[in-house]
Amino acid sequence: TIDIYVLSYDYNSKLAHPTDLIKRNIKSYLSQFRILSDKVRILNGYIINFGVLFDVLAYPNFDKNIIKTRCIQAIQNHYQTRTMQFKEILYTSEITSLLTKIEGVKAINDVIFTQDKDWTDTEGFTPFNPPLYSKTINNDGETIEINTGGYGHFYDFEQFFYHDTAPQGRGVVLPSVDPSVFEIKNPNTDIKGVVR
Repeated sequence: TIDIYVLSYDYNSKLAHPTDLIKRNIKSYLSQFRILSDKVRILNGYIINFGVLFDVLAYPNFDKNIIKTRCIQAIQNHYQTRTMQFKEILYTSEITSLLTKIEGVKAINDVIFTQDKDWTDTEGFTPFNPPLYSKTINNDGETIEINTGGYGHFYDFEQFFYHDTAPQGRGVVLPSVDPSVFEIKNPNTDIKGVVR
C-alpha cells in the first residue's frame, strides 16, 4: 500500500483538507502509473498552526512602531503559506537573520515559535489565548476537537526552546512524525513583537 498525504488551499490561500473529489482525481491520475498490485491511499495531511514572538532592540532615534511593523511584515513574507512544505524544519536563526537586516534594528533579544505561551516569561504570559490549535491526537490515534477556533493540531513547541532538552539546539523546531505542514494561519494576529 502506498500512502500519499495531501493538503489543499481554501479560498483565502490557507491550508485545508482536500475534498473527496480532489482525492478521487489524484487517485485516478496516479492509477495509470501504478503497478497492478499497488494499492494507493490518499490521506489528509496534518496542519500545525503556530505564532511567532520576537523581541528586538532598536537604535536610538528610530520610530519603534515603524520597526515593529517592518519586522512583522518581514516574518509574514518569510512564512507565506504557499512556500511551506511537508516535513519542513523551522529555524529561529532564519528569523533572527531576517530581522537584523531591517533598518533600525540593533540586536535581537529572542525569537520564539509557539501556539500559546511565551516560555521565557516567568509570569506565565500567554500571548495567544485561545491557543493556535483546535485539535489534538489521543493515545489511540484518534483526533479530538478542543475548540472551534478553526486552527490545526497541537504540537509541543516548548521542547525545542530549552537548551538542555532541545534535540538539535534551542530554536530548531523539528517536524512531527505524522506528515504535516507548519502554517501561520492569521499573519496579522499570530505574529507579535516587542521593540525596546
